[in-house]
Amino acid sequence: MLVPGGRLLLTLDNPLNAEVALRSRLPGPILRRLRADAFPLGRTLGPRAGRRLLEQVGFEVERCDSLVHSPRYPAIRLLAWLERVAAPWARRAEQMVVAAEWLGRLPTRHLTGHYVAWIARKPASPGASSAPMPALPPGPTSPAAG
Repeated sequence: MLVPGGRLLLTLDNPLNAEVALRSRLPGPILRRLRADAFPLGRTLGPRAGRRLLEQVGFEVERCDSLVHSPRYPAIRLLAWLERVAAPWARRAEQMVVAAEWLGRLPTRHLTGHYVAWIARKPASPGASSAPMPALPPGPTSPAAG
């Protein structure tokens, strides 16, 4: 339970990111073969929809941003392969992945970030967040979440 005045940090996959959007549209058998994620994925929200939902349930959104701007799945696969076959190159590739974070400073950050994150505060007044939980807006659902 979050106390009045407490802060919530919420991160979700970013449906505006091309990798996330593609993954959410691939059939479950293909996702499992690619081993894109080791667990089922459910629905997600973009920056605006997440802000609206948090505000509807009584939170005050202090900040919204996008995180992890390198192409996540290719980077994971490339680094794992390099560590096995060409370890000296793995460090250079890792530096390139980290360098991609400069994309987070651009106006297009919500298109390149793999995750979207919100920091929200529960209002200090006790009854301020007693709004009923609204239904989630329609959005993509991963077939793997089945």
